[in-house]
Order: sequence, then structure tokens, then C-alpha cells
Amino acid sequence: MSLLLAVLGRGILCPHFLPTEDIEVCDNKFAHRSVAISPDDDHPNCIVGGSSLNLEAAHLLIWEHNPDVIVCAYGGRSPYLVSSDAPSESEVMTAALREQLEQLAVDYTGDSRPWLNCTRPEFVVWPKDRPTPEGTRSNALQELINIFELALERGVKAVTIVTVTVQVPRVTLFANNHRRRRPEFQRLTVGTISSEEVLMDHDARRYAPRVAALFASKAFARTAKLEERGISDFLAGKYQ
Repeated sequence: MSLLLAVLGRGILCPHFLPTEDIEVCDNKFAHRSVAISPDDDHPNCIVGGSSLNLEAAHLLIWEHNPDVIVCAYGGRSPYLVSSDAPSESEVMTAALREQLEQLAVDYTGDSRPWLNCTRPEFVVWPKDRPTPEGTRSNALQELINIFELALERGVKAVTIVTVTVQVPRVTLFANNHRRRRPEFQRLTVGTISSEEVLMDHDARRYAPRVAALFASKAFARTAKLEERGISDFLAGKYQ
């Protein structure tokens, strides 16, 4: 079955334009900062970042499942990226993922060319200068619509969404809602998977300390409350 792998993003660090670490300090509205500061679990605005976790999980899924299409953070730029004249999350995360895949090929085969056993997948990037459709927002709700529409355009039958554990319930709710409201999306088989779960399944000894530290962090607890609020707002018709 043809497959699209969607790697959700949880921000990039400015001004160096790198995927976020496991936790990050946001501004007072829990939005990403235009200039990043060092992670500090005791900071009241420190929450789960996790773009790096998503990318590490994604490259393992790519080697295992050989998807036909790959998208990373497939949505419009957030205000903090616009104000910093930064690239899109999609551009940054896709470049980082491609670099990881090339390195894996060298590690596994000693040859950077055939980094998959068959045809290379298609990477679809949301570029910095791509217009955002009027009336849409730069959030997970819209990103999933973009992903599903792309899957239909490419004739893909299945979509796997990978994101950090704390975001899985909200993403699953959004995905189910879109499929209920848009009959054409019902042609897609959609699944959501936790990045931490992928990494633990691959190498529990290596990743267990990191995952345990994240799950026990104050940042994770804060993010879980924000995610719960987002779900409640969505169910009440107030999601922004």
C-alpha cells in the first residue's frame, strides 16, 4: 500500500534554525521564541519541544517502511519565524532528516547512494515563500488538512503521522474529525504513532533514560495540561 509519512513539527530554534530539543523555554503565551534560550525545566514556560525526537523516529520509520512521500511540518510559517525572517519549519526539518538519512546509509552500507533498498521517496516541502491560503492558520488542525489533501493529490492510500507522545491524543482527535467532515479523506487509512514509542522499540537500552527523563519532567506535565486545554477548546468549538 502506498504510504505518506507525515512528521509533525514542534518548532525550530532561532536564530540558528535547528529543530527544537526535547524541552524548550517558550514565551509567556507558550509560543516559540524569536531568539531561543537554554532549556530549563524549572522555568514556568518550559514545555516539550521535540522536533529532534520526531526526526529521529522518522528516519527509523523511513528505513523500515520505505514511504512513497514524506512531509515535515507541512504548514505555513508561525509568526516567530516570519518576524525572524527564518526558513519554514518544513525546510529546516526536511534538510535535517535528509542529512540523517545520508549518514545512516554510510553507517549501514558504507555507501551514501543507496540509502534505501528501492526508489528514494518524494520529499514535499512547504517553502518559506509559499502563500498560506486566506483564512487558514499555522496550527496542527490546518496542517493535517494540508497533509491529507497532499496524500489525495499524490494518490497515496495510507498516512502515518509521527509526533511526540504528549501530542498524540490531540492529533488523533483532529485527524478523526477531518475524516468525519471530509468524505474524501475517508479513502485514506490514517494512523498516529508516538516518536518515543518508535525509538524505544528500536533500542530501549539507548533511549530509555532519555524518554524516562522527558516523561518525568515538569515540561511534560505543563505540555500535557496545554494539550488537554486544546482538546477541551476544540470540543467546545473554541480552538484557535
